[in-house]
Amino acid sequence: MTASPGDEPIENQPRRQGEQDSDATQGSININLELEKFLIWRNFINTAIMKAQVLNATGLSAEESRKLKPREERPDEKTIIRCLKELYTCKPSENSYEMYSEDATFHDPIAIATPLPQIKSQFNGMPKIFSSSTIDKFEILESPATLPTPPGPDQFTIINQDVTYYRGESKLITLNSLLTLQRDQNGKVVRHTEEWSHNKVTDKSDGFLGQLNEWRKKLTAGVIGKIVSDEPPKLSQKQND
Repeated sequence: MTASPGDEPIENQPRRQGEQDSDATQGSININLELEKFLIWRNFINTAIMKAQVLNATGLSAEESRKLKPREERPDEKTIIRCLKELYTCKPSENSYEMYSEDATFHDPIAIATPLPQIKSQFNGMPKIFSSSTIDKFEILESPATLPTPPGPDQFTIINQDVTYYRGESKLITLNSLLTLQRDQNGKVVRHTEEWSHNKVTDKSDGFLGQLNEWRKKLTAGVIGKIVSDEPPKLSQKQND
C-alpha cells in the first residue's frame, strides 16, 4: 500500500517557501548577532591590551605623565636628588650609589641591571662613552593617583628631566626621560625606571616580544658588567669641573 503525500509525517513534508525564507532570515540574524558579539569582545580585549602596553611606570600614558605638575623636594629626597644629578652628569662616585638598596633594579630601554654592582657598571661606563653631560631640566613631579602614597619613606619619587650628552665639544643628543624611583621602608631605591620621552619600557609582561626584549636587556647589562668595573672611574679635571 502506497502512502499518499498527505499521509507523510509533517517533518518529512516539503516546507513552504515562506517558512524556508523565515528560517534563513532567522539564521542570518543569529549569525550576525554572534559576529557582533565577537567583534565587541575583540575590540574590548584589543583596547585593554593597548592600554596595558602604553602605560609607563607611573601607571599613566606618556601624554598623561607629561601633564603631572612639578613639586618641591621633600627632605627625605635630598640624597636621591644629589645621587641622580651626579649619575646623569657623568660624574659617578661611590657616594652616588648610596640611594640604592643592594638588590635594586635599574631598567631603561637599553638594559635591565640588577643587583647594585650591575647598576654601578651601567653608570660608571657613561664617562667612557661621553666626555660630559648636562641636565637642562630637572623637575620633581607630583605622584599620580595610580601610585601608592604611604606616609613613610617608602614612597615614589618621579622626575622629568632633559639631559644633553657631549663627546668632546660636540653635542650628541638631548634625551627627555621620566624617572620613576620606587623605595622601600628604609627609603632606599629598590627600582629605578628610566623611560625616554615617557614611553613605556618593555619587559616580559608585554608578551613574547617583550620577553625577548627583556632577555636582550639583561644580556646587555651582563656584558657591560663584565667589561666595566663597579668601581667609579677616575674623572679628568675637565669632567670634575
